[in-house]
Amino acid sequence: MKENTPALYVMFLGRAIYAFNWYDVSPAYPYLQNGFPQESGYIWMMFALFLIGAGLFQIPAGMLAARIGSRRTSIFGLLLMGSSAALIYVAPDLYVIIALRFITGVAAAFFFSSGISVISYLQPDRVQRNIAYYNGFFAFGAGVGILPFTFLIDLIGWRPALSLGGLITMIVAIIALSLVPEGHDRSTVTTSSFSAKLTDRYIWLISAGMGGYYALNFVLGEYFKPYIMFLGYPGTEASIVASLTLFTGLVGAMLIGHFAKADPIRQIAGTILLLSLMDLSLLYSSIYLFTMIAVINGVLNVVLFSKEYMLVLIHERDRSMIPLDLGLLNSIQLSIGGVFSAVFGLMLVNLGYPSSWVSICLISIATLPLFTVAAARIKRSRTLTVETHEIA
Repeated sequence: MKENTPALYVMFLGRAIYAFNWYDVSPAYPYLQNGFPQESGYIWMMFALFLIGAGLFQIPAGMLAARIGSRRTSIFGLLLMGSSAALIYVAPDLYVIIALRFITGVAAAFFFSSGISVISYLQPDRVQRNIAYYNGFFAFGAGVGILPFTFLIDLIGWRPALSLGGLITMIVAIIALSLVPEGHDRSTVTTSSFSAKLTDRYIWLISAGMGGYYALNFVLGEYFKPYIMFLGYPGTEASIVASLTLFTGLVGAMLIGHFAKADPIRQIAGTILLLSLMDLSLLYSSIYLFTMIAVINGVLNVVLFSKEYMLVLIHERDRSMIPLDLGLLNSIQLSIGGVFSAVFGLMLVNLGYPSSWVSICLISIATLPLFTVAAARIKRSRTLTVETHEIA
């Protein structure tokens, strides 16, 4: 399906700009504090409400994709995300910016799982590789949003910089409208079919089994840079090391072929165990050790999440339900990640970094046995081909 290559690249670009709009508010944080000193105590809500919006609307987005198709749903997500980000330029106060960040999170929910569904039908013979690149471009876009974007803010100001990300997102969405073909994945499924899917034991087990690691990865992304600075290293050095957990994701995408033939459950469980134990070494203060941890986490994260999404595609026989499956999975994991991120923050205040790091690494390992329950279902799956309940 070489004729779909331009459409595939547009979806990768959409994934990168999606991630950029997720992470670009972090460098703007100090500027927002200075710009809204009286409301600065509410800035944390920008991060929280983005995740709440992304988590709450994963399932409605999946249902919409089943009705109107994943192409339309994903492009709608990009247009909504671009609009909400661009409007920050004229937002009169911090509260409006917080509301716009919530809408940006909602938009992210409409793009994420539908985007995976789109790339799965653009080149069905290269699904695993393309999902890995989809995740790799997320990591790259997030890295750009954290490190180079800091210099752009210094150059043109935080409002124009954040809004520029929104304008670029809308341009990508318009290009996608002209290049990405329909997948004929709309469905006539009933409400009862949706209910059955939302209680699918397999999806819940896969989500919860990897939920502990999702929390660890979430916490590492939020606290790695502050932790390095807490230990006395310069902020620039901390930013570079922390951004490696994102930029090196593209390397993981390139290496996905080396992980293709192994048993996916064992591979995921073994990799999570390795990373969780390795992350315990954060207790030792060494910038070289931190760099190694950042690179290994960045490379293997893309492999892990790509394998997880493949487990869903292997399981699902109705293509129209893929966005809902992935939406449910992401909703569960965002909830788990958000809860344990809050737990980590509370532990940090009361116990300090060492005990908090140990606890979150052990939580990552503790949920792994849930994978064994789902393993039998994977072994019975012999093909990645999915059936479709199409409508004309």
